[in-house]
Amino acid sequence: VDAVEATSRLAECLRDGPHAFCSSELAASLIHLLSVPRDGKWQNAADPSQRAAAAQHACAAIARIASQPEGRACVRRGALPKLLGLLTQQAPAALQAQAATALAACLNSALARIQLRTADLDGLIRLAAAPGGDEGADAITARAKAHLALATALPDAILRSKLLEHKMVANVITILQLPDSDDAPPDFTDLMANAASLVAAVANFEDGRMALQRLDAVPLLVQCLKEPTHTSAQLLSNVALAIENLARSPQIAHSLGPAAALPLLQLLAAEPPEALGPVAARFESADWEAVRQAACSAIVALLPTPALEPLLSDGTAGLKMLASLVCEADTLPPLRAKAADALGLVACSQEGRDAAMEVVQPAIVALAEWLRPARRLEAEAASQTEAANEADQPEECRVEAALHALAALAAHEEVRRLLRSPLGSSAASGDGEGVVSDSGGADEGSGDGGGNNNGAVDNAPPPLTGVVKLLGSPSAPLRRAALAAIAAACHGRDAASAEVCVSLGAVQHLVALKAEGEHSAAASMALQAVCTALPSARLWLNSHLPVGVPLGEEFLAVPKDVPLVGAAALRSMQPEGEAAAIFHVSGADAALESLKARALLVGAASAADTVRGLAVLVSDRMGGSVPYEEYESFDGAAQAASLCKAAASRVLPLGSLTRGGARARAVLFKALADSCGLGCGLSLGRCVNGAHAHHAWASVVVDSRVAIVDLLHNPGELLPDGSDAARRYQRVWEHAFSSLAASRATPFEVRLPVAA
Repeated sequence: VDAVEATSRLAECLRDGPHAFCSSELAASLIHLLSVPRDGKWQNAADPSQRAAAAQHACAAIARIASQPEGRACVRRGALPKLLGLLTQQAPAALQAQAATALAACLNSALARIQLRTADLDGLIRLAAAPGGDEGADAITARAKAHLALATALPDAILRSKLLEHKMVANVITILQLPDSDDAPPDFTDLMANAASLVAAVANFEDGRMALQRLDAVPLLVQCLKEPTHTSAQLLSNVALAIENLARSPQIAHSLGPAAALPLLQLLAAEPPEALGPVAARFESADWEAVRQAACSAIVALLPTPALEPLLSDGTAGLKMLASLVCEADTLPPLRAKAADALGLVACSQEGRDAAMEVVQPAIVALAEWLRPARRLEAEAASQTEAANEADQPEECRVEAALHALAALAAHEEVRRLLRSPLGSSAASGDGEGVVSDSGGADEGSGDGGGNNNGAVDNAPPPLTGVVKLLGSPSAPLRRAALAAIAAACHGRDAASAEVCVSLGAVQHLVALKAEGEHSAAASMALQAVCTALPSARLWLNSHLPVGVPLGEEFLAVPKDVPLVGAAALRSMQPEGEAAAIFHVSGADAALESLKARALLVGAASAADTVRGLAVLVSDRMGGSVPYEEYESFDGAAQAASLCKAAASRVLPLGSLTRGGARARAVLFKALADSCGLGCGLSLGRCVNGAHAHHAWASVVVDSRVAIVDLLHNPGELLPDGSDAARRYQRVWEHAFSSLAASRATPFEVRLPVAA
């Protein structure tokens, strides 16, 4: 009696602070109470209930101690044999249920699972079998707890193999096949749910999935969704989880589509609980949301398989269901996130993207709307105000899901148009191109409701604004998702989207993230996507445009000492002193178009002759040839500075120049070569100050060899790349000094006194 009272009080104390009772002495005392009586009977003649009650409270105390890592170390060695003995002996059912709970807690330790490899598991497996017809509630509860203990033991490969050989899976499947009965005890519902949970745990491993497939368990799981027996929210969630885990095997996933799992999962994810009939009366709101989320997770797992085809058939009902989950105002964020993930997987194929654009346009707009609150993340992180963070910061899961879904959908041109256009504008509806200011539209003080107001474009900046803001988020998953979204927004060399990203300051964020080890690869991919779509960004970032990459219709040669921002911000820059001009190559430049027409008249029998003719044309336009020794004093930037001052802008049309240095000549040669169809590369020097500031050169491929084109000293001469003559023209290595007049001056004579 004293032991019962002591262990009962101890179990209550352990509810609040199990870490305070993690001692070897206490563990040994509790384990001693689990010993089988000498007579082999748990019933005492004087007081039949006390001996089993003391052991039951001891099991409860051991379970709570084992919930702590240090506690598991105290009870692991001595408790496992005792607990398995309780499951094997003819102990009371309530005691066996508590022993199974304690065993599950102990098996959270990898060392405990290793210790269990050599133990006799027959009693545990028998306890997990289907119940008899006359079993009471305690016996059924014991079987349900045994399922939890077995699920905890499965991560150990050797132990899992042993359990699978002992027909554990067959016993559990038998439980799921039991017929419905009106007089079944309430605990039977928990038994069914735990059996489904054990099946889901088995399906988490490849050998477990093979065992389930051999036993033909896949149709049974589908049947549980179609005609649920003893239906509960937990049972449906666990069955959906089992299907999700089974879908990891391509062969099984292929069979799940024809088995009609996907339509049933759609029903669970989309329909109200009344669709399940009278069993829905037992569902709570939170339970139903858990079922819907589990169903969406299973759909996400099935989508990379041939199950995609039935989702796109029947009038795209499946896509409409996903769209409704994304758009519903009362959908919980985790469920919205799963639905967005599913939409993203649908969009991984061209067929899925086309179907999505036809039926889920509101969902795509809703996904874009999710990103609008992310514009405040940077300000919230800077303010460090906890209350503001709790009130305004969007849920990470739904924003991350929106980013991934839009990244997949962005392979479609209309989605990219939506991303770069202000929400609510005609461009967002596909009627035109959106124009985004370099400050991010109306990002400051825009409010929350501009996306749905007609004509309120200033209050609804493009979704890319939120994506760029998330690059500075303190959350690593959000940063990774934002990087993927930016890379996808520039898909297919979408220059318009790349220009918007640059205008919003994305390049500076990407360069900083690339320097960090955590996001280096993703940031490099995003930078590559922006640079591939926008040659101006590529030249600024890499100081080089490869042969075969044209300048495009609108090109800005931005010097390295100027931050890369949008075209509007560059045009608003005021000239300062002798700062290098930003050369603008545009089809609207009449003088440049005239030069291109003259370049087309350069007739030549070979590519080398064409290069020489274009080089002479460029040199004559930019002030003629300059001797190598005199180039240091050649004032090639004076005219550009004067024109910039007159225009009150650092952006200068390239065709307006009639005198220029190496950079102006190299950019002009590149523009003329592009118009003639001649492959040409463009490179910038590393110096932005000093005698070699803003040096540049053009390169061509002649007779399968790369050569530097002399546009300054001997126009038209081809200097083999890597040769001493090429390095001399490029002013690199030793020629960075020998090209200067000071290095060619006569050194001072040193006169030493002559000895007498």
